[in-house]
Amino acid sequence: MLIEVRVNTEEIVITGDNTGSTGKNGITKLEFIFDSPDDTKEKNYNNIIGVILEGKINTNVKEQILKLAEWATTSESSKIYREVNICVYSGDINSDALREIVLTSAFVVDYQEKFDMSSEDETKYLLTLRQKFDKRAEVKIY
Repeated sequence: MLIEVRVNTEEIVITGDNTGSTGKNGITKLEFIFDSPDDTKEKNYNNIIGVILEGKINTNVKEQILKLAEWATTSESSKIYREVNICVYSGDINSDALREIVLTSAFVVDYQEKFDMSSEDETKYLLTLRQKFDKRAEVKIY
């Protein structure tokens, strides 16, 4: 399986696969979130749509992960909302896509980096993105 994430088409490109290939482990986990209030008794339009990405930071992907950190910490209004395209493939990039998710106006909710000298997985990041509330209808799932 291969996961590819593109932010603003080519600005940030991160991939992850389950073969352990060097340079392709920038993503180790992807979660798609559609969350409605727990007390909902009928269709509720006050929902949250987003994704959570987890991955490793290594020398092959450090520049791309740095761009995620810069996006997370920016206060420049023109750089807060970005288009994020996520594609999950059954094999390599030439295989069938299992899922494609497009967030047209995504923003960073949370960003964390963990540097743990006592662990094999010493450098990790966790990124939580959400679609802008008034743009939820623009989310595409294929």
